[in-house]
Amino acid sequence: MKLKYNNRKWHAWISFAISLPILIVACSAILIAHSQKFGFRDIKVNASWLPGYATANAEREIRAVVKTPDSLWIGTQLGLYQQSAGETREIADFTGQEIRALFRTEHAVFVLTTQGLFAQHGDHWQKLSRGPVSAAYADGNDIYMTTRDKGLQISADDGASWQPTSDAKSALAQLPPLGPLPAKLVLAKVIKDIHTGEAFLGHDSEWIWNDLVGGTMAFLGLSGLVLWWKGQRRTVFR
Repeated sequence: MKLKYNNRKWHAWISFAISLPILIVACSAILIAHSQKFGFRDIKVNASWLPGYATANAEREIRAVVKTPDSLWIGTQLGLYQQSAGETREIADFTGQEIRALFRTEHAVFVLTTQGLFAQHGDHWQKLSRGPVSAAYADGNDIYMTTRDKGLQISADDGASWQPTSDAKSALAQLPPLGPLPAKLVLAKVIKDIHTGEAFLGHDSEWIWNDLVGGTMAFLGLSGLVLWWKGQRRTVFR
């Protein structure tokens, strides 16, 4: 028996098979670009129905620890835990969140997660940042926090108020201006910036790139499904 290769049919079936992953990637890229605006970082959902999250034997990976006089705080990729008086309990406010850093001052414990920076006030946790925080640490009772929009800031009152790091800025101001970006950058950063669109449109306008590319891919994925379905209907019902 001789098998016949039909280029049109192979193209149609492969396009149909790949259209759903393309649609998912395109739509998720747009949502990622606007996750802060729509508050996706603060919304918790039940994702146990997704195959990648259905691992029954998931392990807690320690990401950070900090000791206080009466407790040991343990941050993992799945949440925050407190060991006190020989008993370990989960902090419900951080269930399912990746803990990136833990530190403390004389007055409070601070937790940095993918959702932002939080401070302990008794049994409650207060969010100190409106947007995502890339780094945070304490130097004595001074707290430093780096955000994408405002850069490095300092707080001397446990996060109640924040100011730019004037001493660091004044020190850098003594250096000659940099001018354009250096001609040579780390290749990994260039690839990332090309992927996100920052290399073409700049940091503040990279969302345009994500919306344009994601929207186009979503349109092609949907239109491909429609064309495939119309072709199947003509084949079946002719």
